[in-house]
Amino acid sequence: MEVNIFLLPLLGGYIFIKKSTWFRFRSIRYNAQELILSAAVSGLIGVTIAFLITTLVSNSFPDIFLWWKEYVVFNYLGTALLAFITLVVAGYLPNRWIDEEEQIKKIIREDNDGIELILLRALEDAKLVSITLKSRKVYIGFVSQNFFNPWAGVKSVTVIPVYSGYRDPEDFHIEFTTSYDAVIKYTVENDDINLDINDFQTGIPISEIVTVNIFDPQVYDRFANPGDDSGN
Repeated sequence: MEVNIFLLPLLGGYIFIKKSTWFRFRSIRYNAQELILSAAVSGLIGVTIAFLITTLVSNSFPDIFLWWKEYVVFNYLGTALLAFITLVVAGYLPNRWIDEEEQIKKIIREDNDGIELILLRALEDAKLVSITLKSRKVYIGFVSQNFFNPWAGVKSVTVIPVYSGYRDPEDFHIEFTTSYDAVIKYTVENDDINLDINDFQTGIPISEIVTVNIFDPQVYDRFANPGDDSGN
């Protein structure tokens, strides 16, 4: 029975990993073995802290220790309960002071996925991003919201398009077919139209993306027309 008591710290460690903003987004991407190991390590830390506290209390207040032993027949139950409570409190209480968005950004940087890093940079710096799909369709726009889904793998990205077009099948240069800039500006400034800029959002499945890169119109023109010095 005493061994079963230590399921409490393991449960507390699991709750800590799943509820603490420090760890819960990372734990989404853990496999079963990694999750159990992380919970066990957290539980061990909780038990160590609880054991030190109960030892100090029993030495400082022996009457309390004797009273507890009189009514509780299971060894180390107090330590196990204190470890569980400590881990649960540690999982919830600090969350109010931890920036969730910053934790998500840290995970993206730690994962070091190329597409996610470029999308994050475009989102943070409000830069245009060029997205080429398998169909050769190209969207150029702003990443409109945080694309990272902590509860599952990233399945799509949402952009507010500025231009769209397609890649030429021979030289892969972008052939622009649509400019949204003037239309979006007109829509936003016209009170008679019941639309705002977010209504132009376009969802793009990650599985359909071939390439992603930061886009600057002037730099692109320089690449497309390397002999044109008119910008100087």
